[in-house]
Amino acid sequence: MAIAVNRHGIELLKYSQIPESELASDIYKPLLITFMAIRHENNFLLVHHRERQTWELPGGHIEGAESARDCAVRELLEETGQRAEHLDFRAVLKYHAPPDNRIYLGIHHGIYYGTLFSGELPSPVPFRENEEISQITFWDGETDIGYIDEIDKKVIRLIQTGQV
Repeated sequence: MAIAVNRHGIELLKYSQIPESELASDIYKPLLITFMAIRHENNFLLVHHRERQTWELPGGHIEGAESARDCAVRELLEETGQRAEHLDFRAVLKYHAPPDNRIYLGIHHGIYYGTLFSGELPSPVPFRENEEISQITFWDGETDIGYIDEIDKKVIRLIQTGQV
């Protein structure tokens, strides 16, 4: 049974708190994406994705031989212009994407994995719009800011309750 399902039919099936070193295991293949739960003054950094018209956690696809951690650092900077002082590995996430899924993963469907990192942002720098992200916000977890991806919203709730 899915923990959360977003409007594109992608299901979050499981999150596992494992040592980061275990990501190299064949158990977590294909490892495709990385997300970051970054806080500033106890609010979560969200990005507004231009194409999907969705508020979501910053993150993206792991490229080539890039590590999940390197991807997290790169994506945070590319999408938001921010640099977290330190990123903590939180969990590996297991997903299922329906056969018609193209909006997130190109032609990939079926079971895949992602990672979740967290960190603090003591002093955010001014945001500059880019091709992918139209704006950022620091969300308090309650205020209605528009559509937030259901999976990302669930991950934030899990972090707030100490489950991840």
